[in-house]
Amino acid sequence: MPSDPAPSSDPAPSSVAALGSVLRERTGPDADVDPAPLHDSSPVHAARLGDGTRVVVKPALDDGPGQRALTAWARALVAAGVGALAPVDGLPVPLAVPGPDGVEHRVVYPFVDGRPVHLPADLALLGDLLGRLHAASAPLADDPALADLPRFAWPEHDAASVAEDVDAIAGVVARLGLPDEVAARWADELEGFWDAQLPRVRDAALPAWPVALDVRAVNVVVGDDGPVMVDLENGEVAPRLLDLAYTALFAGHEAGPAALPDAREWAVLRDAYLAVAPPLTPAERARWEDALVYMRLEWGTWMLTEGTDDAEWADPARRGYLTDLLLLEPGRWAL
Repeated sequence: MPSDPAPSSDPAPSSVAALGSVLRERTGPDADVDPAPLHDSSPVHAARLGDGTRVVVKPALDDGPGQRALTAWARALVAAGVGALAPVDGLPVPLAVPGPDGVEHRVVYPFVDGRPVHLPADLALLGDLLGRLHAASAPLADDPALADLPRFAWPEHDAASVAEDVDAIAGVVARLGLPDEVAARWADELEGFWDAQLPRVRDAALPAWPVALDVRAVNVVVGDDGPVMVDLENGEVAPRLLDLAYTALFAGHEAGPAALPDAREWAVLRDAYLAVAPPLTPAERARWEDALVYMRLEWGTWMLTEGTDDAEWADPARRGYLTDLLLLEPGRWAL
């Protein structure tokens, strides 16, 4: 199941004040932190350094070596001319901040000024960015500086967890007033996944290198120099086919579209990706539908159940997007 990087702790007001003190000590007396988080679900804060530079401060990974490897990857992407966000120079990674329960760790990133990604108009832009991220990352698969980057782990079968997912999806189907056959299809897939799609995609020796597993519209800002991926915190060494499947499925999640890309829209993203990405291997092409099913069941189930609250279901666009995800059947997105 997907998860966001765990912060050392949620920054209470005292922690925000402590962060401001650390930034003033390290960058100058005019440094300041906006106490209001930028996101309701994540302790991310806008701030200014002592010289007036606008920055964004995020929780660091609990794993210090992993955070430094993530930083090395981000800086390699920037050096390659790819639109990615690396921590500001001149501050430690991670940055230690005194907190009520011990030291908390943060990372300070430059603020990216620009416009949001608009879908479906920017699907080619998103596909091109994903392809360039992959092209720049493929040579880094065995880079010693990235040795501590998290490694993707295939799930292990848990019958109780599968049963919970089946019940939760049935509840979503009932909530939306969809036919019982929709819940039955998901139940069959969730229960058969362990003997079907999982071993096929897991055992296919798919090419793996550092990937973001989060390239979607809400994580990309289009600046003066082009699109910038501003959230690499889910990054790990994983099969790039899963990263492509993730973006196919979730490019518009939380971004406004009321449906997944249709076949024509997908072709726009796909062709932009393939024009700049490392060529797909025969094994990747053969396992594409399995990768889509894997990501839909492993990540989509979470988004349809635990990952969406009542207020989000009340939003017509979000409801439409997730309903389309629930109804998605194989074959819409040819590779």
